[in-house]
Amino acid sequence: MVAGYSTLLKAHPPIMTLGYRDQRVWGTKIAIALFAGGTGAGAYFMSKILYATGTISLSTAAISGWIELVLAATGILFLTAHLGRPLRAWRAVGRPHAAWISRGAIVPPAFILFVFLSLLPSIEALDGLPWREESGAWQAIVIVAMILGMGYILYTGMVISTWSSIPFWNTPLIPLLFTTASLLAGTGITQIVLAVRDLRSPVMDLIVVGFIIGNGLLLAMLIVDAYTREVTVLQSMRRFLGLHGGAAFWVGIVLVGLVLPGVLVLVDYWGNIAGVGGRIVLVVVGVSILIGGLMQRYCVLKSGRYRLPI
Repeated sequence: MVAGYSTLLKAHPPIMTLGYRDQRVWGTKIAIALFAGGTGAGAYFMSKILYATGTISLSTAAISGWIELVLAATGILFLTAHLGRPLRAWRAVGRPHAAWISRGAIVPPAFILFVFLSLLPSIEALDGLPWREESGAWQAIVIVAMILGMGYILYTGMVISTWSSIPFWNTPLIPLLFTTASLLAGTGITQIVLAVRDLRSPVMDLIVVGFIIGNGLLLAMLIVDAYTREVTVLQSMRRFLGLHGGAAFWVGIVLVGLVLPGVLVLVDYWGNIAGVGGRIVLVVVGVSILIGGLMQRYCVLKSGRYRLPI
């Protein structure tokens, strides 16, 4: 291990430093904001794809949609609260052509607006709206909401990866990881809704497994990539893997967020569990995925380290 580390230092000689400093600006509130916003957007995007392919019904997609709307709004709430002076948050919109912070101040509210419009016809008393469900106008609103949702998902990763002063974040793997985590969490919400409605979908089980594998591979790539970059990134990766004695990563992300739901969803697929037992399995799958998604954002943020140059 020591020999390997020495070889790495020779291949990537570090800039002379006075040490490293953990970033303390972006913490739990931002982790919740990025998780809630990305999950809400990912869940909406996935629910519409799943409905369009006949995997879930329109009513299931609508129920998921209201949950997704609340999550996306929660993301904005926590992000605004983090600013300290919410009434001045509007100033962040000034540079959408150059800054992801500005894009993040525009895209999420627009996404919420179009999601809300797309969900209104699902209320029985409002089914006479001009953009009733499955009409051309409604489909146009849904498409715009899906595009904005993908923008919201990308924002949650890009706003981190463009922070060049923290080398660990400055990689395209972060947006990719957050995107797959958001879409995975979206399938988790759909699984919970299906369980509550006493419905099952073997196709959904396979989709969940696919996203779990994809998310796990991106995590592995992020870890391997850290060992090919400068020493500051290695310091961040050590913190990433060792937060709270390693429990945050190995228990929160790997065991709870990936292994447990992966095993349970395969049990549901192959075992065809019916009744209350099957519903409990799907709820546990969904909740575990959501916990893992939150822990991913938390660990990435808390692992950010600045280099202190001489």
